[in-house]
Amino acid sequence: MRVLTKLNKGTARRPDRSALLWVLVVVFLSAGCTKQIRPTQTIVKKDASLENLLNLYQNRLEPGIGIKAVMEVKTQHPRQGGHTFLASWHSRQDTIKIRGFNLFGGTLFELQIKDPTFLLTLPSENKRLEAPLNELDQVAGGKIPFGSLELLEWVKRGGVPVVPPSTLPALEKGDDFFILYLFTVEQGRARLEEKIWIERTRFWTKKVELFDHTGRQRGVILLDDHRRVGKRHFPFSVRGNTGGETVSLDFREVSWITPLQDEQGESLR
Repeated sequence: MRVLTKLNKGTARRPDRSALLWVLVVVFLSAGCTKQIRPTQTIVKKDASLENLLNLYQNRLEPGIGIKAVMEVKTQHPRQGGHTFLASWHSRQDTIKIRGFNLFGGTLFELQIKDPTFLLTLPSENKRLEAPLNELDQVAGGKIPFGSLELLEWVKRGGVPVVPPSTLPALEKGDDFFILYLFTVEQGRARLEEKIWIERTRFWTKKVELFDHTGRQRGVILLDDHRRVGKRHFPFSVRGNTGGETVSLDFREVSWITPLQDEQGESLR
């Protein structure tokens, strides 16, 4: 009887262990299934009127705020070929200063833009070129592969659209994007200057199409990878295609410069 009792006790424990294993398996599988069917966070598309957007962008453009940054520049030109170099960016309300560096840290060029002129310095050629701003693409473009003035202006504004008083804005609403049209009225006729694509979650600019006086597209600017820098956002990836030249700006470091910092010695020299 004692032997039988021991055997019965042993056989009584086995169902308990197997049942425990099944419980653990069921719990594990349930957790896995729950994890797989967990709903993803939905992105809410927002609506806005033309007036809402213009007011929003006016608030995002704080007067006197400048940008200090380091970026990698990649260019591809039909005649000059491809180039990759690091560059520093320093801008404020009315001035842009860009300095390109070679592999050894020496200065390739220094471009300073201040309306109504620009100044290009080329240390390797011991040259200083100064010309009206409207000749930037022709004069500077033949010396340094950098792109159009519009691309630089979009970077200076941190990807925020600006509607000058002389232009007539119009808004088209799509499923995923708003399209902001900027027209110039000349002799009673409206001419399209820019077509701006705006995503509908945070109203960041994603694409800009530029048009010439005949209505033909003359360039495209793409803005992506918008990141928070302090209290504002900045597009860390900017691509431009103008006149067959492709320019890519990949920003590595970005900081905002306040008017107070300018007074303390951070302003352009």
